[in-house]
Amino acid sequence: MPDKVEVFCPSLAEWPAVHRAIEDGFGSAVTADDIGARDHLRPAERRLAVRDDDGIFGGCFAYEFGLSMPGGARVPVAGLGGVSISPPSQGKGGLRHMMQAHLENSLALGDAASVLMASESGLYQRFGYGMATEMVQWQLPVREFSVPTGLVDEFTIRLIHDRAQAISILLPIHEKAVNTQPGGIDRDDDWWQQILSDDTDSWFGRGPQFVAVAYDANVNACGYALYKMDAKAETATGHGRVHSVCKVSEIVTLEPQAQVALIKYMASIGMARELIWELAPVRPAVRHYMADPRQLWQQARLDMMWLRPLDLPALFCNRSYGVEGQVIIDYCDPIFKHLCKAWRLTVDNGSANMEEVTDVNRSTNAGLLVALDSVALGSLILGGTRAAELATVGAVMGTDESIHLFDRLMLCDVAPFNLTKF
Repeated sequence: MPDKVEVFCPSLAEWPAVHRAIEDGFGSAVTADDIGARDHLRPAERRLAVRDDDGIFGGCFAYEFGLSMPGGARVPVAGLGGVSISPPSQGKGGLRHMMQAHLENSLALGDAASVLMASESGLYQRFGYGMATEMVQWQLPVREFSVPTGLVDEFTIRLIHDRAQAISILLPIHEKAVNTQPGGIDRDDDWWQQILSDDTDSWFGRGPQFVAVAYDANVNACGYALYKMDAKAETATGHGRVHSVCKVSEIVTLEPQAQVALIKYMASIGMARELIWELAPVRPAVRHYMADPRQLWQQARLDMMWLRPLDLPALFCNRSYGVEGQVIIDYCDPIFKHLCKAWRLTVDNGSANMEEVTDVNRSTNAGLLVALDSVALGSLILGGTRAAELATVGAVMGTDESIHLFDRLMLCDVAPFNLTKF
């Protein structure tokens, strides 16, 4: 008979064993300094672990985030991270029990959704998560980069070497950018300390890196880039053909031409022959200004953030809409049966109202009715996926009339993007 699996909230004394099990699952070496290095960002009541008769064999934790919706409003979400089971204990049901407990905990704490970044993208749909944002890695041969003469002459680029000064400049730029970017996550001073840490390269930050800030003609900071140079030595002395790579981890700007100015600056670094923008949006503005946009080459396009709806009124009523209309959403939750219900969504003058519908007449309301589950809604709510597209594979169901209306309601001018790894 298999051992009984128990999910529990670990004590401070138990946390090192949980941390060890998590790192075992990810195949990471753990030192004493690693344990607790970022625990102040992870509320104790949002940490979970699993154990059986042989002891602790897995765990996870969650952060408390504000997630930006289309239109700039924030909703509270749980940022699930570190989900891992020690390899010898995989297959015991620990992941299923732990995910159930996390979602129940998130519901109890009032989260509008749970979000995560999946190490393996095939794991989380069964728990009700849908792919909400994507990311692209772009490659650019810098000698092929060209934009119109004078386009960005008004911008000045400065390198900021003091961490405290850098945070004071970057934090408000990022905050303003999140206001206009669905899917963005707020970063406080503590989070920036992790990103700009001079420690070794980690999941949070890239270790020692350069901070470049773009200033407009009025000397207002309007964008930044974080990058490091990867020199490729060809001989023992370090001499050889120059082929250094500028690896860019972040570019955040408040206006599109500032993005161009920062890329032009990094492309002009004397030793650079190639620029790799490692974590970038699907449709960067710089393409529209390049003389040859094909030179910005897509190396990879991957899922970034997955979203699991928990509070539908909070999600629908805190986003903006470009059209008006009314639909009835017949919603199915694969785990929580009490969340399976029908909702009337009414959008008027850009604002939404949701009310539960207890008796749906499917014949009378056929032109208003759409049916979907949490996976589909997780992909739709930030505007990253079209309802009409999901309808072609049966993930959204309804009449042509109701699907067309719902598709128009959920459209978003800006593709969702999340830059923050957690």
